[in-house]
Amino acid sequence: MVDPKAVAIGAHLPWMLRAVVVGLLGLAALVALLVGPWAAARPDATGWTLLALAAMALLAFGEVLARRMGRHRQRLTDQACELERVALVAELTRNAVVISDRQGRIEWVNEGFIRMSGYGWHEAVGRRCGDLLHFEQTDSQARATLADALVAGQAASADLLQRDKSGRPYWVHVDLQPLRGRGGDLTGFVSIATDISARMLERERLQAQWRALPAGVVIHAADGRIVDANPAAWRMLGLTHDQLLGRDSMDPRWHAVRDDGTRMPGHEHPAMLTLATGQAQRQALMGVSLPSGERRWLRVNAEPLRTLDDKLDGVVTSFLDITEFSAQRRLLAMTVQAAELGTWDWQIDSGAVQFNDQWWKMFGYTSGELPDGLATWWSQVNPEDRPAARDAMNRHFADQSQPYRCEFRMRRREGGWLWVMAAGAVVERDQDGKPRRMVGVHMDIDHRKQLEHKLESAALTDALTGLPNREALHRRLSRCVDAGVFCQGQAFAVLFMDFDRFKLVNDSLGHEAGDELLRQVAGRLRAALRSGDDVARLEEAPSTAARIGGDEFVVLLERLRHVDDASLVAERLLGTLSQPYLIDGQVVETSVSIGVVTSDAPGGDPATLIRDADTAMYEAKRLGRGRVVAFSPEMHERVCHAMSLERDLRQALQERGQLWVAYQPIVELGSRRMVGVEALARWNHPERGQVSPMEFIAIAEESGLIEELGAWVLRQACSDTAELLRPMPEDFEWTVAVNLSRAQILKDSLPELVARTLSDTGLPARRLHLEITESMAMQDTCAVATLTALRRTGVRLALDDFGTGYSSLSSLDQLPLDAIKIDRSFVARMSSNAYQTALVEATLRVANSLRLEVVAEGIEDEMQAATLHALGCQLGQGWHFGRPMPADRLLALLHTQTPACPVRSAPALAEA
Repeated sequence: MVDPKAVAIGAHLPWMLRAVVVGLLGLAALVALLVGPWAAARPDATGWTLLALAAMALLAFGEVLARRMGRHRQRLTDQACELERVALVAELTRNAVVISDRQGRIEWVNEGFIRMSGYGWHEAVGRRCGDLLHFEQTDSQARATLADALVAGQAASADLLQRDKSGRPYWVHVDLQPLRGRGGDLTGFVSIATDISARMLERERLQAQWRALPAGVVIHAADGRIVDANPAAWRMLGLTHDQLLGRDSMDPRWHAVRDDGTRMPGHEHPAMLTLATGQAQRQALMGVSLPSGERRWLRVNAEPLRTLDDKLDGVVTSFLDITEFSAQRRLLAMTVQAAELGTWDWQIDSGAVQFNDQWWKMFGYTSGELPDGLATWWSQVNPEDRPAARDAMNRHFADQSQPYRCEFRMRRREGGWLWVMAAGAVVERDQDGKPRRMVGVHMDIDHRKQLEHKLESAALTDALTGLPNREALHRRLSRCVDAGVFCQGQAFAVLFMDFDRFKLVNDSLGHEAGDELLRQVAGRLRAALRSGDDVARLEEAPSTAARIGGDEFVVLLERLRHVDDASLVAERLLGTLSQPYLIDGQVVETSVSIGVVTSDAPGGDPATLIRDADTAMYEAKRLGRGRVVAFSPEMHERVCHAMSLERDLRQALQERGQLWVAYQPIVELGSRRMVGVEALARWNHPERGQVSPMEFIAIAEESGLIEELGAWVLRQACSDTAELLRPMPEDFEWTVAVNLSRAQILKDSLPELVARTLSDTGLPARRLHLEITESMAMQDTCAVATLTALRRTGVRLALDDFGTGYSSLSSLDQLPLDAIKIDRSFVARMSSNAYQTALVEATLRVANSLRLEVVAEGIEDEMQAATLHALGCQLGQGWHFGRPMPADRLLALLHTQTPACPVRSAPALAEA
């Protein structure tokens, strides 16, 4: 702002020259005034001359005075214009302008001050700015700087945090200038305040970023000295800010080292290299020893700082502490080397692939022996495995959360294939998300694959026989079904076979003998199904023999010319497998029952085919064993019926309401007096009605329920008999006969069960007769020991169905027996066959000599009864004497009988 009191006198001549000229003109005018009257009094030329000179001097002085007055008026006009312009600028500027007196009291403010501070003209004039705008958060040092300038009458500037009238804080930059008069005396001050709030906020943000940067940043001057550093740099270098300032890269206290651990001289530091060359340094690696002695590894970038005229003015270096990363990288490198992993780095855009040395070594190549690139990679992959590998990679490209992991075979240099496991990930993508770079590893898993193959083979192989197991059979059969072999004009068949009486061999000769029998069976199957030996198969067509459990084997015949050819193979196997076996020096004879199902059967899924073949096999057993039976839908219906019956039988055994025991009288043929009964199981089904014992006993034997059913019949018979004998005298002759199943005989705990049952029910042991079948007693060697133990408990033993099994009259003395029961088939044929009569007579004589009691079964008329009595048979049973009856009816019949009264009305009383 221009001070009106300090306007200049002239604008063209120097001030001293102008003063001299004006003085001379003034002196000339004064002389003219003094000489004028004198010259006027003299009329001579001298007077006129002097008068003319005086007039000219006055005119010249007057002209000078006029011109000076004109110029003075112009200067005053110009000064007024200038003052108006200065005032206009002061009013229009957004900065705050304040004119104050020598004590700093406000004399004038502009509109910028009013807008910025919120204080009006009258509120501001006469007050000091510090009293008006400063507050407790204003920098005290900046305030002192301005206060000292006011006292000294000097210029000053400072950044201040002020507060406006409403209390809003804002930053200003204040420029204070003194105002002086013509003589240099201090007349006041003018201050201009610029709002720098946005700049201070931005500076604070930059400072926050500077402090928060995870990377260390150091600023070097042109001479290499450090002039600033951020907190991250302090922490990484182990020094304070003050300790860093003034150091340079040549300072020996740095103890810097290269990547290989050798000392790094100061001139090699990235900052010094940049100062020396003017070029930026990128990704330089250096190690720095901290004051604590710890070594940290830094990844350093150095960037030159330049002035506006492109002169080098310093360097800014940034660095990251990669000590942990470096350690992990070294550990990873050691791990990769120790694990013998082949690594690859694929630039997807160009197709370039880099492999490490181990990758080449893995496949038998030297490094670089093959061209680098994706084509090399894919050419080494087994063609069968490429689609899976490509699909895995595409899934990872589309969704990075889906890992790239795949197993495939790659070609070895010396030939053959090596199984590898590939794993990798995309590490770079472009702005559109398209993969640009991918890295990963190849791991040699060939040994693991071989082991997996062996394990899979073991999992699909029966350990005992070496044949395929159930799982392998299902897989092979599934392939047959899926391939639709039959639809292509060929057929396949499933042969399900089970060895008859295998359990008898296993239990009698031991499990080792049973296992040996199964191994010999497997060997015969392999020999019978060798390639080219099967006339029913096409040449070199495959077949599969499998053991699916126990003594069950399945043969799968593929590519049959016709489904009927399966029966030819089955008949041949039937003959081969039924030949005697030599096991531990003993000849073992067994037969096989075979069920056949072919690919033209309905419901051709693997499970159904095996089920139907199994059903046909059971039908072969039912029809007499040792035969081949082809499946028919009716068989499945019978199986379903049997399964339903088995389920109901299990429920009946639990509920104890449907099953009951019937008793058939045993009479003395001479007196016709009832001397005992045979206990027989009966089933009254709530929906099926009376179920035949022939049906449900067979179901119980096949399902394993026969043991539970037999134990229940034993307990119920003993309980009913004890109740019946309770009112009878001690010498009353009466026994109850109970059949034992094969499953019960084979239990070592049977003698204990019988003894416990007798004890619980209170029935004397001599009153109980236990019956076993002839075939079971003669074939099971372990049965003899069980029978002997039973005999010791006091019960009596009888051989049932004598004459129908394997025993002979000469072998009766080998068993601990008390009685034999002649089978009903002999009794029925006596009247028409003299040979049968002679056999019965011989049996009676042998039994009499062995002191065995004889009971004839199936007596249906008086003639049979009389004939048997005449031949010497003491006891008999059959419908002629009474049908099986409930316990209550038996009791009623018993009460009608006296020693002199034969049982002639028994059939009428005991219809069941």
